[in-house]
Amino acid sequence: ALPILVYEDIKERTIEEFSNEQQMLAKTAAKGIESFFDVSRSNLAFLSQFREIQESTDESEALMSNFFEVYKDLLSAITRVDSMGVIIYTYPHNQSVIGNDISYQAHIRQIMETRQAVISDVFMTEQGFPTVAYHFPIFHGNTFAGSLALLIPMDELGKLHLGEIKIRGTGKVWLVSEDGIDIYSPGTQQSNRSLLEKTEDD
Repeated sequence: ALPILVYEDIKERTIEEFSNEQQMLAKTAAKGIESFFDVSRSNLAFLSQFREIQESTDESEALMSNFFEVYKDLLSAITRVDSMGVIIYTYPHNQSVIGNDISYQAHIRQIMETRQAVISDVFMTEQGFPTVAYHFPIFHGNTFAGSLALLIPMDELGKLHLGEIKIRGTGKVWLVSEDGIDIYSPGTQQSNRSLLEKTEDD
């Protein structure tokens, strides 16, 4: 009986060590992603103070494009939306979406109602790519003037923080939205489907 007891003890310690290792990797990745969103909020708050952004002057386009060029490795676009949910400007410039009413999108409705910053779930943009949008309210004086948004390719952000994690055996790692939508998993295609749907046969 002694060899079996020793084996069970080693097995339990190995599982516990592996579990602790995975938790540490997950916490590190989560911290990195949280830090990215904290910096994004600070950047949006800073940009929202410019009169050019508040009034959507021609100069605001230069501010937005310059900002995007600095962070282009981590962003898909930067977009200015008016108080009615209509796209005023986006960079990279895409004339076909300017003037589009996106007030039907849940996160746009939310910021119009609450006038508080909001992070969307993964959705398909007017520009035609899946993303997460971080919208920050813009005020001109005390008047709500719409929002400024960073469009964030979460699969790229996931790759940056999770891409190098090596999982033993048949383990998998996922970046999942609050609503359970699969955003990123190393070595798999981003599906924007519920993780429960994807794994129902697993």
